[in-house]
Amino acid sequence: MNLTPSSGKALKGIVAGSLALAISGASMIPASFAAQNTAQPTTTQSASSSDAESTESRVVDVSASTAQITQGLPGQYQVAYSQAHHKIWMVGVGGSSNLASTIARVDADTMKIEEVAVLPFEYDANGQFGYVSAYGITVDDANGTVWVTNTTDNSLSVFDQETMEQIWTSHGMSQADPNWIEHPREVRVDNASGKVFVTGRYYVSAIDMKTFEVTKIQLQGAPDGGTRYIGMNVAIDGDKLYVPERTSGKLFVINTKTLKTEQVIQTRGEDSSVEVRPSDVSIDHSQNEIYVSSQGVKGVNSGISVYDLKTGAFKKFVKFGTQALAMVNDEERDLVYVSDFGTGKIAIFDAKTDRVIGEVEMNGGKANDLTLADDGSVVAVDKQDIEGATASVPYVLDPKTGDGSTTDNYMSKARVGRDGKTIPSTREVLKPNSIMKFRVELADGEFTSPATIVPSKLAFQGYPKEALPVIIGPTLNFAEGTIDITRPYTFHVTGADFDKPPAEGIRLFLVKDGEWLPGNDKLTDSELQNIQKISTVIPASDFVYNEKTGKYSFSGTLRVPANTLKYGQGYLLGTVTAGSDVAVNRDYDSARALIVNDVQEDADKADNRATSDDSSKPSQPAESPAAQQQDNAQSKTADSNAPAAQEQMGSTVKTPAKKSSSSQPASNSSSSSQSKGSNAQVNASATKSSTQSGSLAKTGAQSVLSLAAVGAFVLIAGATLVVLRRRKS
Repeated sequence: MNLTPSSGKALKGIVAGSLALAISGASMIPASFAAQNTAQPTTTQSASSSDAESTESRVVDVSASTAQITQGLPGQYQVAYSQAHHKIWMVGVGGSSNLASTIARVDADTMKIEEVAVLPFEYDANGQFGYVSAYGITVDDANGTVWVTNTTDNSLSVFDQETMEQIWTSHGMSQADPNWIEHPREVRVDNASGKVFVTGRYYVSAIDMKTFEVTKIQLQGAPDGGTRYIGMNVAIDGDKLYVPERTSGKLFVINTKTLKTEQVIQTRGEDSSVEVRPSDVSIDHSQNEIYVSSQGVKGVNSGISVYDLKTGAFKKFVKFGTQALAMVNDEERDLVYVSDFGTGKIAIFDAKTDRVIGEVEMNGGKANDLTLADDGSVVAVDKQDIEGATASVPYVLDPKTGDGSTTDNYMSKARVGRDGKTIPSTREVLKPNSIMKFRVELADGEFTSPATIVPSKLAFQGYPKEALPVIIGPTLNFAEGTIDITRPYTFHVTGADFDKPPAEGIRLFLVKDGEWLPGNDKLTDSELQNIQKISTVIPASDFVYNEKTGKYSFSGTLRVPANTLKYGQGYLLGTVTAGSDVAVNRDYDSARALIVNDVQEDADKADNRATSDDSSKPSQPAESPAAQQQDNAQSKTADSNAPAAQEQMGSTVKTPAKKSSSSQPASNSSSSSQSKGSNAQVNASATKSSTQSGSLAKTGAQSVLSLAAVGAFVLIAGATLVVLRRRKS
């Protein structure tokens, strides 16, 4: 997909919806982002004077060591390594607005950026588009996926390593949902326990890899409310999860099977009167030690502390830099590498002698994250802009139109600064950061002072000309085994244009075709029972008033248990008033037909649809251009769309290579997403898959802006065709 203006294609095809999340920039600590620190560089030294006198040591062989640095992405946060494919994965959030965010795949040998992705994006309450930006990242080679934390969106997403398609996201989940994770930062996959661990505010969250249900672990000593506790970078060692907590300065050891805290270690630095602020942790069994990096405050307590692996007893503190941040351990060679955000250097820490024996320079500051390759080389990324360089990347989003282009500048969004004052929209230039790869060689010798490795410059090999859309067309299909009806799903439903909310709220529900029908007649007893089986209530207090339109809107979720949906079955996703007069008050009735189809049975019906209206989250539909154009589309194109709709019902949808989908004519059940009395629109999506939305005029479905269901789906003449894949046996 060419995202340059000459391609004639707009990024609106993968718009993620329009819900505006209230974000406070002052309180964000995404991924490996270090806290503000204005300290001057501190000379690297050991906390123990006996180390300097010791002659028992290894030294860095500078002449034999190698290091190369080259241009990377704008706004680099975390980086991860795929051993199965020998690839580097990284994220970038360029500029001050969420208009230049991506995930990238990099050749681990040449450091060439092979692919960048166009992430899903949304339409906010201010009428502007913005990416659902990725900050943290980790690789799951066992399942061929990459997990990312969408920190400022309070969500996570999973991408296929080969295709870079998004195959699951929690984007759009309501804060009231027990599976919602606040400010997810670090993510790590543990296939042994079948869980994915995520750090964030107040809790460490354990996501079940089969059900995607979340168990929240409240760290010992963390109160309910009050102090904001923030888990940082974690390490998984056997059945132990090590979590440094920034605010309390403690290291928590959690059993990955029982999810119970087994040990709490108070981290230490050089000055007990100053916060330690631990940031990362590594385990070394050959030395029976735990290593913790700490940011400290204004240079004080920045460094590496060492603890006994069995007892947790403090052994020593080694001073390094002014804001020691990320850490990675080459246990085979007993070398630990630590990035320093303050000086932009990487420490080479000898685990045998517990001292810094060398430093690798980067780009003068903001060394952020690093990862270890299987050949012992280290790949590090920083957030320091390369002087005099600009980054013309193929995924820059226009906040007004949702179009994408390849450019090195854009108009930023107006925003509120940390001082509470409005920062107006300005023309900003995207500046690249650096990627560095190095391998340290050692030699026997007497240690006197840390050696310095200066990387040679590697010519930048350019960005990809095109960015891969992570959501493809109006039909999204998933690899075999990644999704099936035996798993629970969460539908995300939004409604808009309500004159006023019903006094007792709205009930969202899922029923089989024929179990409930919208209309004027009084509901039967069986209908009343059916709409309460799988349902939830959105209270009137959750409705939001829009001053521009003078209307109310709502957003909510409906959790569907595993094994609820059946192949070949039609369903209605609907709304009614939640009041006691539900049987007679039909003013808030709305419904959308869903048809669940088995892709394996109809794989030969692969069809072709050129439109691309995708989303990973619907929200504030009344604010979107699609919403504003809906009435016009209905009145002006009703006649012309009717033949198109009939043609679509008789055809199938073209899918990407190596994928397949299926199609059936729409259900005969009533399918209206407009509430009679309120003239309100209701839209829906689901989080077990990457969701899709946008204007549906091209598909013949006139009255819904965003409706996604489980797995792949097709919108056909007012009905939704749900295409599911069966899990491989």
